[in-house]
Amino acid sequence: MKKILLSVCVVAMGLTVTAQQLKTNGYLPSNAPILKEASNEIVKPITPSLRSAATTIFSEDFDGGAGQFTIFTDPGSPVSWEHTTVGMVGAYPSPALQSTTAGNGWMKADSDAFGSQGGAQEYTELISPIIDCSMYPNVVLQFEQQFRRWQADTCIVMTSNDGGATWTGKHYINSTIDANGNWVATIDQSGTDNPDLKQVNLSNDIGGSDSAMFKFVWQGIWDYGWQIDDVTLMEQPNNDLNLQAVALNMSSNAGGGTNQWRDFYGHVPSNQVTDAEFGFQVNNFGVAGQPNVTTTVTTGAWTDSESHGLISPDSTFVVYHANQYMPTTAGQHDFLFEVNSDSTDATPINNETTVTVFVTDTLFNAFGTGDKLGSMGTGYFTNGGDDGFKMANMYEIEVADELTSVTLGLRTNGATVAGGMVQVTVFDTTGFFSAGIETPILYSDFYFISGADTTSGFANIPIPTSYLGTPQDRNLSPGAYFIAIECYNNAGANDIVVFDDKTFPRGAWSSMVYITGEQWYTNGDAFWISANFGTWTPSSTNVEELVVSGHNAYPNPTTGLVELTYNLMEKGNTNIIVRDITGKIVIEKNEGSLSLGAHKSFFDLSKLTEGIYTYEIVVNNNSTFGKVVLTK
Repeated sequence: MKKILLSVCVVAMGLTVTAQQLKTNGYLPSNAPILKEASNEIVKPITPSLRSAATTIFSEDFDGGAGQFTIFTDPGSPVSWEHTTVGMVGAYPSPALQSTTAGNGWMKADSDAFGSQGGAQEYTELISPIIDCSMYPNVVLQFEQQFRRWQADTCIVMTSNDGGATWTGKHYINSTIDANGNWVATIDQSGTDNPDLKQVNLSNDIGGSDSAMFKFVWQGIWDYGWQIDDVTLMEQPNNDLNLQAVALNMSSNAGGGTNQWRDFYGHVPSNQVTDAEFGFQVNNFGVAGQPNVTTTVTTGAWTDSESHGLISPDSTFVVYHANQYMPTTAGQHDFLFEVNSDSTDATPINNETTVTVFVTDTLFNAFGTGDKLGSMGTGYFTNGGDDGFKMANMYEIEVADELTSVTLGLRTNGATVAGGMVQVTVFDTTGFFSAGIETPILYSDFYFISGADTTSGFANIPIPTSYLGTPQDRNLSPGAYFIAIECYNNAGANDIVVFDDKTFPRGAWSSMVYITGEQWYTNGDAFWISANFGTWTPSSTNVEELVVSGHNAYPNPTTGLVELTYNLMEKGNTNIIVRDITGKIVIEKNEGSLSLGAHKSFFDLSKLTEGIYTYEIVVNNNSTFGKVVLTK
C-alpha cells in the first residue's frame, strides 16, 4: 500500500525506509487509493550491516531447505512457508531476496502466487527448534528480509519460553501497534530495502530460558508475501545506539497556516528554498544506558548539535533541533546526521546517514539521488490498452515564478519506445482535492517522443505562451500544483516510462497515477517529471496557432466518425491531414478556400486500427495540431 500521509522527508535507518506521520501541510486529504503493482526496482542490492555480538546462540541460513525449522500451515490456507532459490512467482511479483546467503536459497510465503484462489485467509508458521538461552539473559533475533505491503498483510515473530507449550511473546514486523491499540503499517507497497536487516529484542520473552523458541507467522489475503533468510539468535550488546530515522523538512509559507512543512524534493530552485528543520529518531538497542547522547547534523561548512543526557536501555526518543538552516547556493549539499554517546558503540555504522539536497538555478524536481530506483509508465497496470495514462508530481511553490518547460527522465533500453505521445498539464491542488476535479491552468502542445529522446534519456517539453490560440499565463502563484503528463502509447506499441526515485518516503499524494476510465491512485514516489523555470523562446508552431483561434475533435475518443470544429483567424486555402502514430498520412482532405470564422470538417477513422491519430489543420501553409484516440 502507498505510504501513510506525510509531508516531510523521513529517512529511516537500519536499511529500512519507513513512513511516519510527523508533520502536515494542510493540502492533502487522508484517503489514499492505491493499485497493486509489480516491483519495478532497478537498483543494486545493499549489503546489510550485521550487528556485532558477544555470542551467536543459534543460526540458520536455509541451505537447501527449511533446515532446523518446521512448518505449520492452517488447513484452509493456500499459502505455506516454502524454500526457494528464485523468489516470488505471482502476477505482481516482488524482487527475489538478495540476502547474504541467497545462493543456497531462502524461505518465502508467496501470497501473490495464490491470488487466483479467491482471496482465502492465509496463515502459516515457520517454527524454530528449542534453543537453550539459560546463559543469556539478553538476546536479540536478527534476520534478513524482503517485504512489500498490499492490504492488511501481517508479519509476526512469536516466542515461547516453555518449548512451544504456550506462545506468549508477540512482535509485529513491518507494522506496529500505536498508543491507542490500533494496528499501523510501517512499510508500504514500495517495500523494504533488499535485503533489509531486522533485529528484534527478545530478552523479556526468552532471555534466560532453557526451552526458548520463536516462530515467523504470516497472515494475509492475496497480498505480496514475505521472504526471510540468515536467521541468527545472538547475545544483545551492551552499547548499541541506533539512528532509526531522520527528517529534513523545509518550511512552507504558501499554505497560509502555521507549522506547515513541504514534502521532500531532491532538487529545489534557490528562490524556492526555505529553512529546514532537522529531526532524529534514536533507539538505545543496548543493555546499558548510554551517557551524554548527542545528535549532530552537518554539511561541513555548517554544524548543529544538541545534547540529550542519559538514554535508558530499550528506549526511543524523537527530537527536532531548534536551529533551522538550508543553503541557497546552487550545488549539491550533503547533510550528515549522527548520534553518539560517551560509550564505544558495538555497531557504529548504524549511527549515521546522509541526506542529499540539490539547490539549483531553475530546476524543481521531486526526483533526488535515485539511490533506490524504480520506474512507472504505460503498460504497468494494463496490457497495452492504457492510452491516456497519467503520472503527476505535486510541487509546492513558495515564490511566484514562470514555468517554461517540463523534463522527463526516461527509462530507456527498450522501456520507452520512440513514437509515443505526451501532453503536459498543470492543475491546482485546491480544486482537485475539494471537488475531485482536475482543472488544468496550463497545457503543453502534443509532444512525440523521438529517437533522440530515447538515446539521451530525456524529453524536454516546452510550455507555450499560447495554447489552441488562447494565451496562457505561465506564471504560477505561491501554492501547490500538480504537474502531470498524459501518455499515449498507441495501444502498447510505443510505451513511455519515467524513472521513479524510491529513496525517501514522500506523502501519499505527492506523486500519483491516473488509469483511463477509472480514477487517480497514489502509486509512485518521486517521478522524474521536473519543472523548469526561466526563459524560453516560443517556436514557430506557437506562432502558427494564431491562424486558428480554437479547434476541437468530437467525440474524442471516437469509434470512427469525427467532427472537427475550428475558427479561422484569416481566410485561406485549408487542408485537413490525419496521421497515424508513425507519422504516415492516412486521410487528407482539401476544404478549399474558407472565410474567417467558424467551420466544420468531418473525417472517418472506422476502417483504421485502434490507436492514436493526429490531425493537422493547414491554412495558407500555417499548421495547427491536435489528437484523436480511436477505440473499438
